[in-house]
Amino acid sequence: MALVLGVGAFGNDVRRLQDYLNRELSSTLVLDGSFGGNTKAEVLRFRNRFGLPAAPVFDDQCFAISADRGFAPPDFDTHPSKSGVNWPRRPTGLSSPDGATMQAKCGTISFVHAPRPGNPEHIKVTNNFEAANISAVDIPQLRDCVVPTGSGVVKTDGRIRFHKKHMDRLRKLFADWEAAGLVDRILTFDGSFNLRLKRGSTSATVANLSNHAWGTAFDINAHWNMRKTVPALMGDRGCLRDMVEIGHANGFYWGGHFGTRDGMHFEVAKEML
Repeated sequence: MALVLGVGAFGNDVRRLQDYLNRELSSTLVLDGSFGGNTKAEVLRFRNRFGLPAAPVFDDQCFAISADRGFAPPDFDTHPSKSGVNWPRRPTGLSSPDGATMQAKCGTISFVHAPRPGNPEHIKVTNNFEAANISAVDIPQLRDCVVPTGSGVVKTDGRIRFHKKHMDRLRKLFADWEAAGLVDRILTFDGSFNLRLKRGSTSATVANLSNHAWGTAFDINAHWNMRKTVPALMGDRGCLRDMVEIGHANGFYWGGHFGTRDGMHFEVAKEML
């Protein structure tokens, strides 16, 4: 599928486009990862400079020029075996852990349901679980990563909160993605440690706790891989599918394999706890 970036688009690919336009056109765009009016004006100037028809989008015609000048789109494997909704296959030997297993392996969470505006699944922890088990871990591959908010976008400093026991596993996963040339698939970072129940849950039971509450899960590219939808296909903007097998190799289970698909989600598998 053709990659088109236009007004309203957001993500790390927009941030990289802004950086490229600043270098190519001596522009002064803020590298915020949000395609607004200023970015649109510079895209129009780029198209004019290279003799392309006036249009407020950075599309295949633009990429044909920029690919050899420092800004190329992601290079997806187009083999037919990777084109369907069922690739990659569910792994053998890895599974999603349940609440009882998480309590036993990652620390007991004592809690009460404490809904908040915009987060009806929020919980309040009543023991020392967080202080004992959660810490900030630096993930260089996430520095300046775009984070969508209700009022726009912000950027990370690369530090996320995760379970202390699995920080090295998380570092290695992102390092392996980088070594495989796949970091450019990450368009947004959408959260890790989060004290809440599973989305849609209202009963405050351990079985309903999200694995985010233990700090063993994280979400990326949420906008393109929303829960209960088919995750973005190979070649589509926001696709994570070619990152999944490296996730498996590092002991992370992909939410795209859940019964209720959640393609933004990666979590430490039950067998690795």
